[in-house]
Amino acid sequence: MQSPTPQLSVVIPLFNCLPLTQAVVAGLRATLPANPPSEIILVDDGSTDGTREWLATLRPPFRVVLNEHNLGYGASNNRGAERARGDYLALLNNDLVLTPGWLEPMLAAHRSLGAKAGLIGNVQRDARTGSVDHTGILINRKGKPEHDHRLP
Repeated sequence: MQSPTPQLSVVIPLFNCLPLTQAVVAGLRATLPANPPSEIILVDDGSTDGTREWLATLRPPFRVVLNEHNLGYGASNNRGAERARGDYLALLNNDLVLTPGWLEPMLAAHRSLGAKAGLIGNVQRDARTGSVDHTGILINRKGKPEHDHRLP
């Protein structure tokens, strides 16, 4: 019997840093609701620190994609995204500290924007100080992307 289609697909590229990966997985387990269902796609980019062995112990909702060699962050995100089955796609880093309620404001923004919604991000805070690290990306006058530090 096939599992229900997930509402949310989370993609996380990995390269070594096993303790960070274990922490973000624990954070996902603690903060994602069981219903509607979610899938978490972990894309290992050629880790050599025991990450691959640890990933082999995970069970659904976790799915693992193994790159034969290091393809880089963008390619790993793309490989995970092409396997995603959810209505929503969340691209996360493995060094995030997820707090309860991290997902709900982004889903609420999507609901309120409807068809006008594009890419929706979060307010990222420094885990040590709680200060705003960045609120998204903007394109400066030179046409270069940079972090936005203004609160919405």
